[in-house]
Amino acid sequence: MKQRISIIKKTIEIEEQNGEGSLTQQAYERLQEMIVTLELKPGSMISEGQLSQSLGFGRTPVREAVQRLQQEQLLEIHRAQGILVPQISIVNQLKLLDVRRQLEPYVSLRAAKNANDQQRMAMARLAKQIIQSASDRSALSFMRVNRNIHAIKIEAAGNGILSSVMELFYGLSMRFWFAHYAGQAESLSKAGVLHAQILNAIVDREEEQARRATIQLMDFLEQFTRQTLGQ
Repeated sequence: MKQRISIIKKTIEIEEQNGEGSLTQQAYERLQEMIVTLELKPGSMISEGQLSQSLGFGRTPVREAVQRLQQEQLLEIHRAQGILVPQISIVNQLKLLDVRRQLEPYVSLRAAKNANDQQRMAMARLAKQIIQSASDRSALSFMRVNRNIHAIKIEAAGNGILSSVMELFYGLSMRFWFAHYAGQAESLSKAGVLHAQILNAIVDREEEQARRATIQLMDFLEQFTRQTLGQ
């Protein structure tokens, strides 16, 4: 009887932990999207309580989400004042692209080599979705599809250390793009085509083609970033 009770308690603990983890992930994804889409304005100061109320989550998952986003440099925690949404910096974006230029082609190459059939099928669907989002000129849809592309490429690359590094790039890069894409009307369609080319090369197991297509994407993103100086 005691053993049975112990097993039941352990099961409940695991379920609670899994539920908390799920809530943290949901809070993280929602909060990241609010930052990336500028719903939370750069330079604004907010409190944990305000975020908890706005997101509809308890303090614990919100706190854990904030800590994760601090690691990604999308939030800054100031103990005596609150939580700051950092300003957008073209200098930081160019530095970020310099690092991405070294790593992204390798991610695509590894994904083309290691992706399983299920991942390749998902990438084929995402290639169509990113083109459709660009055609619809839906920035929010484009951003969400792009997030899924980023996630599945890293997953397919099959390197946990590489994954933890690449996760730091997505939010900052997308926030910069979201802030400036309207000033470069053709950027949505160009980015869609480039992402689709990378995905299709991965689907076809064309490792070198995937690598080269990714370099083309990095060239485009650097050009896009530098052109924002004139906006």
